[in-house]
Parts: sequence; structure tokens; C-alpha cells
Amino acid sequence: MFSVKIPFLFTSLFLVSTAGADVQRTSLTSAMPDRGLWTRTFTDLIRTDQPDHWGNWNLDTSITAGAIGYINTNTGEFERIGIVPNIITSKTPMSEVMKLSTEYVNTSQFNINLSDKLPSQDSSSSPEVGTTVQWKFNKSGSIATQWAVSSHERVDNPINVIGDNMTWLQSEAAKVNMYDADHGISQGFGMVTGIIWAKSGMNAGSLSDTASWSITGKASNIDSMLGSGSAEASFLKTESTGAISTHTWPASANSVSTTLVPIAYSFASMDGTTIIPSWIGMINSFQVILNNTHGSYIVDADLYYSTESGEVHEQTQLSGGLTRTFGNIPLNADHLKLELKFIGMINSDYYTIRWEKPLGHWLTGQRHVELHGYWPGPTSYTILEEQFADE
Repeated sequence: MFSVKIPFLFTSLFLVSTAGADVQRTSLTSAMPDRGLWTRTFTDLIRTDQPDHWGNWNLDTSITAGAIGYINTNTGEFERIGIVPNIITSKTPMSEVMKLSTEYVNTSQFNINLSDKLPSQDSSSSPEVGTTVQWKFNKSGSIATQWAVSSHERVDNPINVIGDNMTWLQSEAAKVNMYDADHGISQGFGMVTGIIWAKSGMNAGSLSDTASWSITGKASNIDSMLGSGSAEASFLKTESTGAISTHTWPASANSVSTTLVPIAYSFASMDGTTIIPSWIGMINSFQVILNNTHGSYIVDADLYYSTESGEVHEQTQLSGGLTRTFGNIPLNADHLKLELKFIGMINSDYYTIRWEKPLGHWLTGQRHVELHGYWPGPTSYTILEEQFADE
């Protein structure tokens, strides 16, 4: 869990590389044309393991279970405006290392003599072995992150909580122009339903094509900070070259954090009064996408589902090499049933696929069904895992 390197996701930053002054890096970071770059990349990394979560790159401590607000669709960052009163949560202890990075990042670790590296050390004393962990970035926009995960907190019965507080949520959404009387609450506004908490760790992102960042300290403290030790998590100094944006916990050198920090969270939103339990982006309707490019059979497809307005039946036919989509399935649809008939000369093959409630489970709003079989051979189908588009 939580250890992966994925392909580089963003290549649209055009920034002047610098040789390292803090003032220059701060200026570059604050002037970054797309301040959501880090949050969106971090979120994509986290979703390789937690598909329904958002990343908290900036370590925003206002993100807590039961917090209400909206997710900025441009940056992917959460804007808190309040919290549901009398919220009840449950925590699951975790002891894991979350180690993620994009492509174009290399990590190395080596021992050092702290007496030589830190001027404050007494050079006449016995050498003290320390550790430096260094990340090298070879592409602007690439990131690395490593955290000592502590627990996963969840709101108890979040759908009931939202339903019970719907009137209040509508009034709060109206304050940020995300509610109107005709439609109700707009997607993007909602409640934080879960938090992944960490004891310590780091985020680092490069604003130039050649950059590095390192953290140095006593070996046992650095090991703990990055998730593999039992000593106090702390560091003595950091160093960087090039343009780097970083966040650490503890937040400063020579300190020990006494509180946990939220590094990722799950979020429930609404469309009108329809509650979307796991919201990762705009969903206007559901789609079932049939792909018959892997076979030659003619396939009859019938889709049935229930809505508040009644039962719906749609049908289509597709021959080998084609795709068809059942689109505009409303968000309140449930009891979906897809019947497939692979037409044979004498006998046909029949399959039935059921989805009781897509809402909260079809995170992207889609299900892809791959059809297989070359006539007159055997037939089959596969349902693809959730396919996420780049933010």
C-alpha cells in the first residue's frame, strides 16, 4: 500500500530555473500560474491506492472530519466555511509508509558525520552519525512525497448526517453562491467524510527541470520522520538547489510535532438534494459504455433501471468493431440491469450484469464493459476498473 511511482502528469509550466536563493524560490512559487499543480498531482498519486480521496498538498489543518465547504475545481483545494455540529467519527489505527512520486524523480540516502555538516556541533566531540535523504528532480512539475501514516478517521453514517442537516447545508451553500432554489446545492459543495492522518513526513515539488531537495538529521529521527522508525520524528536542516516547493511535518527544523496532520481526505457532495457519497469531480449523469472492438459477434444490449419517475428500458445493438453508450442515466437511478445477447446461428449466449446503486460507487460516472468473442467461438465480457482522466 502507498508505494508507487506513476508517469509524469503535467508538463505545462514554463518557469525560469534558478540556482537557489530562497527569495527567488518564494517569488517563483507565489507567481506560479497554476497553483493547483501540486494538489492535483498529489491527488492523482494518492488515487492509485485510494481512488475516492483528495490530496492535501499544503497540509491545510482546517481539513477535519465533518468540515463543510467546497472544492475549488481549478486547484483541487478545499475551502472550509464551517463544520457540522455534534459530528461523531471513528478512527482506524494505521502504521504504514506512504511513499509516492512521479516520474523523473530519484531518491538516495547516505550517512554523514553531523559534526562536519552542522556548524553548531562541537568538532572536538566524538563523530555523530547522521543521515541525509535526497530527492533529485529532472522535470519541472514532478513531485515526491513520503509520510508516516497514523490513522484513518471516518464520519459515522455520513449520508444520514448530510440528510439530517440538509436545510442548514443549503443555507451555508448559499453563502458561497453554490445553492439556488430551483436546482438546490451545486456539486463541489459538501462535507469532508474521512481523513488520512500522518505523524510526520514531507512533500516536495520541482519548479525547474533540474532541482534537488534534501533533509538531514540524526539517523533515528529521520527514519521516524519518513515512517520507518520509533524515535521522535525531527530533522536538523534541509537544503535545495533549483526552484523547489516543500512542506514538512514537523514544519520546522529542530522541533517535534505533537499533533497529526491531514494528508488526504474523502468528500461527499450534492447535486440538488441528491447526495453523492464519494465525490471526486463533476458527474452530470451515468454512462454504460459497451466496447465490441475485441470480437465479431453482433450483440443485443438491453439496459433496465429504476428512477423516481418509474422504470426505464433502453436497448441498442452493436456489431464487431463498434462501441455504443447508454448515456444520460440520471444520478438517482438504481437497480441497473444490463442484458447482453451474443447472437449465434443456432444458439445465442446470454449474460446479465447488475449494479444496485451506482451513486457513490461509480466515481467517474462510467462503467466500461468489454465484449469478447470471434464467431463461432466462445464469448465473454469484462468490466474494466474505474478509469480516471487526468485532472
